[in-house]
Amino acid sequence: MSEDTSPKKPVVRSRSRSKSETRRSTAGTNHPIVDEDEKKIKNLENHFNHKWDLNISLDDIKSLINNIEGHKRDQGYRTKWQTTALLNYLSFLDANLEQKLQIIKTLERLTEDHFISEGYKSIVLALLARFNLEVHKNEKALQYLNQYKDIECEITGNLSDHPEVLASKAFALAFCSTKDTKQVIKLYKEALDEKPEESDWLFGLCLAMEKELRVPGQNDDKDIRDLEKNLRHVIKIDSTHYQAKIILAKRLVMKEAYEEADHFIKSALPDNEDDFELSATKLEMLGALFERGCMSKLYKNHLEKAIEKYSGALSINSSSEKAIHGYSRCILQRFLNARGKGKDNDDLNDSRKRMEKMKNSSFVPHLLTLARIYSEIALLENDESKFHQSEEIYERMIKKFINNKDKVYQLCEGYWHYSVFLQKHGKKKKDEVLLKKEVTCLEDCVQADRNGPHTYACAYAIKAQNQLLEYATLVFRDGKENQMTIVKAYEVKSLIYSTDEDYDSAIFYIGEAIKHGRNSGRSTSQIESLIGMLLDASKNEDKGKLLMQAQDLIGQLEEGDAKKRLNYEVIQIRISTSMDHEKLQALKTSALKFEEIANNSDEMADLSSSSFAVFGESRSALDYSMGYLRDNAYPDADKRIFFPYFTTSREELTKIFEKKKFHGIKLRHPEIIDFIAKKNEPKWVKDFIDTRNLKTHEDPSLEKLIGMTKEDLTALTQNAYFLGADVFNFVAKTVADDVHITDDATASGSGAEP
Repeated sequence: MSEDTSPKKPVVRSRSRSKSETRRSTAGTNHPIVDEDEKKIKNLENHFNHKWDLNISLDDIKSLINNIEGHKRDQGYRTKWQTTALLNYLSFLDANLEQKLQIIKTLERLTEDHFISEGYKSIVLALLARFNLEVHKNEKALQYLNQYKDIECEITGNLSDHPEVLASKAFALAFCSTKDTKQVIKLYKEALDEKPEESDWLFGLCLAMEKELRVPGQNDDKDIRDLEKNLRHVIKIDSTHYQAKIILAKRLVMKEAYEEADHFIKSALPDNEDDFELSATKLEMLGALFERGCMSKLYKNHLEKAIEKYSGALSINSSSEKAIHGYSRCILQRFLNARGKGKDNDDLNDSRKRMEKMKNSSFVPHLLTLARIYSEIALLENDESKFHQSEEIYERMIKKFINNKDKVYQLCEGYWHYSVFLQKHGKKKKDEVLLKKEVTCLEDCVQADRNGPHTYACAYAIKAQNQLLEYATLVFRDGKENQMTIVKAYEVKSLIYSTDEDYDSAIFYIGEAIKHGRNSGRSTSQIESLIGMLLDASKNEDKGKLLMQAQDLIGQLEEGDAKKRLNYEVIQIRISTSMDHEKLQALKTSALKFEEIANNSDEMADLSSSSFAVFGESRSALDYSMGYLRDNAYPDADKRIFFPYFTTSREELTKIFEKKKFHGIKLRHPEIIDFIAKKNEPKWVKDFIDTRNLKTHEDPSLEKLIGMTKEDLTALTQNAYFLGADVFNFVAKTVADDVHITDDATASGSGAEP
């Protein structure tokens, strides 16, 4: 690493105890270790370091080890040191004392390997230091710490910035984290800046880029081209890299470059296609590629080719879950393609037997395939037990993900496939209960996606929306209410359009639902939906008008949680929209804080304290408005100017402004004089400012506010913060309009004859 490109060494931060620390084993006593050395060991660059951010659950360790072992069998020689270090780390986390000591011995032998380079060796030494610390072999831990320090002294720059350390960190994150794809991409790019021809790192980058492209809304054309370019570069560096060839072929098929894809597929196969392939992973990857429906444009018998590849993988490794699942999925599809053509059901039974070997799997694709197999058997044989087995899998899957905000895509996937299941069985049995349950399932799919943290709608939610729209349209056309009533159809269309933020259509359809469903017992929920849409729409346009409509409707609701929630949402929108100017941000913060306390607590001491904070910020906003008027329209006015809250007389207000050298204000801005006089009329204006001044100057007790009812204090505080916002906004707008008029007049007169 060049000296001029190495950034400064990062500051070491303290961190919480790791999972393994909570399980620390005892291997006998040893010389005590000083706190400083223990801290150094805990902050060495390795998988324990909190900055690697692996956050591994002990429940996931076995499945992670299985995944990495599979990678090691086929690709371990390419990523030997990243794989070995990560496997030993994961194994150590959940090992007993005897196993931990054996792991240490295994890792110690690796330090004697003459081919290990400095970056990878530093990680191995850091792990050994930490492993020995965990089993209380302190002398050994210090020995490895010193060897780590020797490497630190020999290299230029920081070990944390060493490309092999960065690549190892990226590799570990790619396997152990489901959310940090962008960080994996960033780390690989930083490593490749130092060593751009490392094909294994470049391929790791490609895998992360492809994973990122699967995120809804992330299929950017430039990212797709960059991925394709990187895959081609991997193949150029290493012509034997069949994984890169197969993934590139998949990308080419997706853009319909079938003939070029065929070139890379053939180059990934043995020279003679009859030769026996020894790589189960290669056969699994080819099987997955041939299985894709669009591959029929390249090979008419693409499904048979997929079955052949998966079968070959099973002949090498009969317990491979990937091969079992792929093979079962293909023969299930072959059965579905041949259904009604007089063929037997051997494929369906074969797929069931194979998938039942993995019936305890928690992997979503496994669950969905098994549920689909049971569903087809139930349809074919009228087998109620298989119907219930399939239904149980879908419901278990939905229950697993329904409260996990990071698994919204999997939840929507579960809802969609469950709806397809309900549709098939509902139509065959002519069961309206199942058909109506299908509609509910589709609605839940759309709603789950709406409530999710991501910006873009997932593919399954889009499918659900389209299906619901089709059903609703058919209800209106045919007048048949098998799957939903006419009122429900209006509600469904309203839901879909509001999801797309098409509020005009959404409001129309919910209005029709209210009109046609007066006797349906659903009017309250429909009105709540309409209010929600008006509030959402008010964030974009016609704020005042739509908010007023929403408030009128809220007033019609019975007292309860829904009314309280909607009123809280209204006040939040009003605060945010009326306090947009940078000078009003402190007032907005205090107002939102007050409303949060008022919404969640009846503790008057907290509410009174928060109210005082609002009074102070509102008074400041009023004074800012006077300063804004001076700075933008009356630059010669006095520097010290406060809001004249104590009078409602226009004459007296004019005298006050003239005395402060706002000369000519009566002629230039009479509307400001009128506005302030009007705003000062209510008695509470003087009361709240006097209360604020007493608090500031005499610091009395809060008895006056605490003694008020919550409703009265809330009303006073809301009046106070809206007064500050209204006066500032009016002054700012008036001055801005005045400037525009002056500019227009200047422009229109600039070309006139003298």
